[in-house]
Amino acid sequence: MTFQFKEIKKYKKLIKDKEEIVLATLIKEKKSILQKINELENQYIGIQSKIRALYNDNFNLSLVNLYNDNLNIVSDEIKENKNNIQEIDKKIESQKIIIKNATIEFKKFEKLEENHIKTQTELEKYNEKKELDEIVSNREFRKE
Repeated sequence: MTFQFKEIKKYKKLIKDKEEIVLATLIKEKKSILQKINELENQYIGIQSKIRALYNDNFNLSLVNLYNDNLNIVSDEIKENKNNIQEIDKKIESQKIIIKNATIEFKKFEKLEENHIKTQTELEKYNEKKELDEIVSNREFRKE
């Protein structure tokens, strides 16, 4: 019986570990997207300063339009990445719940195994005491 508990507990731990890896992957993906958003925001600021420079120096409408198009593209990318972050945040929260449940399952089998071992130990002690009592009883009986 102990063997079954160990195998089940091992399996439950494996599931928990797998889910933790999924969470770590999601967090890593979120960090990567946040870094990309930061880079895009810097790119956006750079394009804005180029437009300002054009207004101050040699105004060129076609260049301003080109930079504005670039600003719109970068802005759309930023929005898209922020939406991705929101989706990943939802997945992360969901994954945390899955990990919590997997941890509870693992702990449950861990406790069942402990209780089983405790019961087995108590049963062995009881049987040893019973056997010892029988031996003592037989000695007493033989003396008479």
